[in-house]
Amino acid sequence: VYRIIKCPLKCVLKKYDTLHPIIEKAVMDMNEIVILSYQFIRMYLLNKFNNKQELPTINKQFVLDVIKTISSPNSKRGQKTKEENIKNATGKSDMKQFYNEELSQLGEAPYAASPNIVQAIVLQHLSSPAMWAVFQLQDLLAMNEELRTASPKDERINIPENPKHYWKYRMNITIEDLMKNDNFNDKLNYFIQSNGRA
Repeated sequence: VYRIIKCPLKCVLKKYDTLHPIIEKAVMDMNEIVILSYQFIRMYLLNKFNNKQELPTINKQFVLDVIKTISSPNSKRGQKTKEENIKNATGKSDMKQFYNEELSQLGEAPYAASPNIVQAIVLQHLSSPAMWAVFQLQDLLAMNEELRTASPKDERINIPENPKHYWKYRMNITIEDLMKNDNFNDKLNYFIQSNGRA
């Protein structure tokens, strides 16, 4: 029988003050990559389904290709340039084309999700043939520059490494202020109505 004991990182990490910021940044970066990858996969598969195209096999190589599509490396060091040396070159090219053309974005995929990109993601989900379209409140607020949280870190619902966090996410504005924001509410209502989800 195995037991799992949840304890603060400070209790087990040597040189805590030096290493903790490095680990925390790595965790935050990976968390953002995972979220963006998951969102991209959902949009990519929905697009394939809507266009009656063959769905790709979801395996390790597919996920790696998605991560490389949405990520922007600091340098081209170590990257393969010859197509015959690139694994799944056709699949990677298709993903890049989907990102550039379907989301109307040019060049490298951005590091952060701007309000326009988030809005495009929400609209693609609303217009899909799926019976349900479910969103986190953070994703809807992120469509508006004034309402979105400045730091993605503040949008996290749970921080596993912190035993005292306990699902403490709270909206960065009050319900009353949100109800007064006609620009956001009218736009969201229009998106819902125009996609037949009222």
